[in-house]
Amino acid sequence: LFARLWLRVEWVRLERLQDIDEDGCKAEGCDGWESFADLWNGLYEAKGAAWNTNPWVVACGFSVASRTGRAGV
Repeated sequence: LFARLWLRVEWVRLERLQDIDEDGCKAEGCDGWESFADLWNGLYEAKGAAWNTNPWVVACGFSVASRTGRAGV
């Protein structure tokens, strides 16, 4: 199997959207809750999952397993 980047799933959890912390917002590429909420609404508000509905989401953490293009190398 080949890929440009192999990721290892470190953790998976179910949480409410508004439970994201400041570090989580930064990991999503935002400066804080307000910019993350704006990003979220831009992507999902029209689909009925606006920030203020505080939907359940699946949060995942990853680490880089390989950058060589080969699994486990």
